[in-house]
Amino acid sequence: MKTLDPQVVEQIVREVLQRIQHKPRLWICHDETRDPAQLDELSQSLAPSWNVSLCPLVSQSTVWGKGQEGRGSVLFLDVDQALMVRGAQGLTGTAASQWLAECLLSGTPVYLQPARSLSWILRPERKGVPLPEPARRYREHLLKAKVALSSFGARFVAEYELPELTEVSAQEQGDWADEKKLLTQRDVEQAEGEELWVAKSTVITPLAWDTARAKGMRIRRDK
Repeated sequence: MKTLDPQVVEQIVREVLQRIQHKPRLWICHDETRDPAQLDELSQSLAPSWNVSLCPLVSQSTVWGKGQEGRGSVLFLDVDQALMVRGAQGLTGTAASQWLAECLLSGTPVYLQPARSLSWILRPERKGVPLPEPARRYREHLLKAKVALSSFGARFVAEYELPELTEVSAQEQGDWADEKKLLTQRDVEQAEGEELWVAKSTVITPLAWDTARAKGMRIRRDK
């Protein structure tokens, strides 16, 4: 019996999963200062790619893992200076900072969309009006918070990028592929370290197994 080329098998599996897999969940956290019409418009723009849920952060009771069933990705809208610094330092005390901490501790993909007052942080190298030295140092201090959050796996996105939001890849989140439905040869080639974690339901292609063995990498499933 003629055997199929492993590359062909992997391509077939990928195409089948693309057709049957459910859309990933996206929790949109907001402080209710936005116009409801704007939130609805944003939800509609994301609906083709995501299963969207709006989560108003109005009290400490709105916390990741409490009453929210199923994992997914979390988008924090209008992130202000307080949340960014608290998150970078591992501090809680508010509904938003508590939820952010829970997401980062669990390896949940996180997107942070800065408030208008912090929009400069997305392009700090952009030239503008020269700042006094104290102001420049203060901005550098805040940039350290952004760098820290990015190193924890958070991804900063601009307002105009929101409609094009896509899932964070396993490589961007570190070697944790919990949200991936399919682990391919390319994923394993790009991964680093001795272990690669995937969800219990993730389909692992034959080439992914072969590549992991060749790299001396162990693929482990989350229980």
